[in-house]
Amino acid sequence: MAPLAFEAQADQSRLRLAYTAEIASGALTELQDLAIEAEIKLKEGYSMLAAVGAGVTKNANHCFGFYQQLKHAPVEFISEAESQLSLAAVLRKSDIQPLVKSVHTQLFQAQKRVAVALCGKGNIGSSWLSLFKEQKSELEKRRGMSFNLVAVIDSQTYWFDEDGIDEQQVLTRYEDEAIEYQGDIWLKRLAALQGYDEAWC
Repeated sequence: MAPLAFEAQADQSRLRLAYTAEIASGALTELQDLAIEAEIKLKEGYSMLAAVGAGVTKNANHCFGFYQQLKHAPVEFISEAESQLSLAAVLRKSDIQPLVKSVHTQLFQAQKRVAVALCGKGNIGSSWLSLFKEQKSELEKRRGMSFNLVAVIDSQTYWFDEDGIDEQQVLTRYEDEAIEYQGDIWLKRLAALQGYDEAWC
C-alpha cells in the first residue's frame, strides 16, 4: 500500500510513511503482517497539504511557490512523488485552511504579462539591463508575473517590438532597429499594446 508521502531518515534508521486517516489503520496492519524486523508505530495528529498535477515537481514556479507558502508552517517533511504528479507536505496538526487558500492562490492564479519600457540606454540604462537579465527569472517567480522588455527609448529614437526585445542584444542592435520619433508616439504605442495586463516604464 503506497504512502502519499514519505521521508527516509538515514541517520536514525527510520522511515516515515504518510497515509490519510481512512486507510492508516489498514496500512499499519498490512505492514505488521509483513513481519518486518522493525518497530512500527502509528502516529496521529498530522495534516497533509499537496499540490497535484502533471509535472508539478518539475515546474519551477509551482515548487518555489509551494515552498515559499510553507516556510513559516509547522512542516515535518515534504515529499516529491517519483511520478512527478504530486508535491506533498506533512505538517503538525493545525488549521491549514488559510494555508490551503494561500498555496492555491500562489500556484494557480493567472500569471500577469507585464510590458516593460526602458527609458535611456546610457550608463544607468546599461546597468539596469544587466540587472534585468540576472534577476528576471527570480522576479517572475516572486511576483507571479511575466516581464517582457518591449521598448527602449533614447532622446531622439526608440526601438519597439511588442513580441519582446532580447535584453542581451539591446546595446549591439539598437542603432539598426531604432527609429526616430516625435512627441509621445512611443508612449501611445505602449498604451495600445494588446496581450499584456500592465505596462511599466
